[in-house]
Amino acid sequence: MLGAKAFTRAKKSLPNVNYMVQLDRQGADDAVFYNCGNIEFIDFVLETTGHIEFFGTFSDISTLSPHFDIASVNLSCGYHSPHTHAEYI
Repeated sequence: MLGAKAFTRAKKSLPNVNYMVQLDRQGADDAVFYNCGNIEFIDFVLETTGHIEFFGTFSDISTLSPHFDIASVNLSCGYHSPHTHAEYI
């Protein structure tokens, strides 16, 4: 989250987007939504990916989403041994 925090402190702006998607979760079928009051977005993501809504804590998107007030999701992508020298997707 160091890069995300630096990005928000630098007062950078996002392009005109409706939502953000991050592929950075361990496992293969969970989705964590941040700052998301958009039920249509949640339903679309869950229906099209087959992922299951899950709870998550910290990630880059958990910093960026509330800062820019934009709906976001972090999807699991087969990420293994995260935050180690042996991590792989």
